[in-house]
Amino acid sequence: MATTAEIFVKRLKELMQEKQKSSYALADATGIPRTTISGWLTRVKNPNLDYLVTLANYFDCTVDYLIGRTNH
Repeated sequence: MATTAEIFVKRLKELMQEKQKSSYALADATGIPRTTISGWLTRVKNPNLDYLVTLANYFDCTVDYLIGRTNH
């Protein structure tokens, strides 16, 4: 069974791929530092609530989806 962190990284990568956004482009679009995004993708860091909400708004999904509580 995948952890919440693993699910978050998988879904973030999928959403970035769907929108054809690199970590640099996502950083520019959201105001989240690129080094922070890179830390998430390599599982060195975990997102805080503010960043989760920012990502959910940007990708038009829910925080629950990002962290694996729902598949919708």
